[in-house]
Amino acid sequence: MPKTMSWLVEKGLRLKGYVNDPLCTPSRADILTGKYTHNHGMTKNEGVGGGEDYFRAQRLDQDTIATRIKAADYRTAYIGKYMNEYQGTYIPPGWNRWFAMVGDYSKESSYTVNSDGTLRTFNRAEHNETMEFWQRAETFVRANKDVPWFCHVGVHSPHGPYYPLHPHAFDNISLYNTPGRGEEDTRTPFVVRGPGVLQGANSPALVGLIDLPPTLCELAGASTDGFDGWSLIPVMDGSVPDTWRKYLYIEHVPGDQFRMLRTNRYVYVEYPQTNERELYDMIADPYQMESQHRDPDKQALVSEFSTTACCDDIEPGGVMDA
Repeated sequence: MPKTMSWLVEKGLRLKGYVNDPLCTPSRADILTGKYTHNHGMTKNEGVGGGEDYFRAQRLDQDTIATRIKAADYRTAYIGKYMNEYQGTYIPPGWNRWFAMVGDYSKESSYTVNSDGTLRTFNRAEHNETMEFWQRAETFVRANKDVPWFCHVGVHSPHGPYYPLHPHAFDNISLYNTPGRGEEDTRTPFVVRGPGVLQGANSPALVGLIDLPPTLCELAGASTDGFDGWSLIPVMDGSVPDTWRKYLYIEHVPGDQFRMLRTNRYVYVEYPQTNERELYDMIADPYQMESQHRDPDKQALVSEFSTTACCDDIEPGGVMDA
């Protein structure tokens, strides 16, 4: 963690980041497609509506951040955990280098990866998965240091079961978990470092994982058409333009379905299956101890948020001043 803080956080810009869907596979689909869950249709980790086989069957892997950046003459690499239910030697389009976990990667003794079309099994006692991923990423970056490159590293941690390097590994490994809903379960560390990025500062700009593809594609000179997310370039200098989104949309479909809006002040959540609602003032009540959804003075705000959250084709930004 100290290295993460000194190399990345202290030399980068911390944004007010959220996952747009707190479930694993839908969230990975968000990152790859730059679309909301209700637009890409990946709602579960496996089965119909989830898993790598569904992602492939719906041809979602034919237009991703990888295909677009590769088309802009970048060398690309995917290293680490891909989609749940990923099997075999299939490699999605857009990736020059492929090193992704397949099958059951929670076994204590070993894990298997598809390395550029060849299945390789590693003994965990000799090849810690996290270190293996970072070493492969470093090799890719060094091999392509003279050309434009894009490397996506998807670590298996913090998914359990955990296989740390040694008993004191947690001194240097940062674990984050976003399993459910609400402010604590949808917030995620979001740090940007690079040329033109304000260093060592915090920004109140609301950003989500769906903003990664348009940002990286714009930086690479690739097409940004059709994304739900917004490019982060306008906020990388630490400013928040008047035209920046005033709320962020977050959703979860299977199980305890919910829709959530986050503004700089409020968190609004509604549950379509039960018609329950919650509204929290994050300035007056940062720990979300008392919902204000029944407060007579807040009914206009609840109605406005509900109308926005229920929209089938929700606008990624908005003009709310709440």
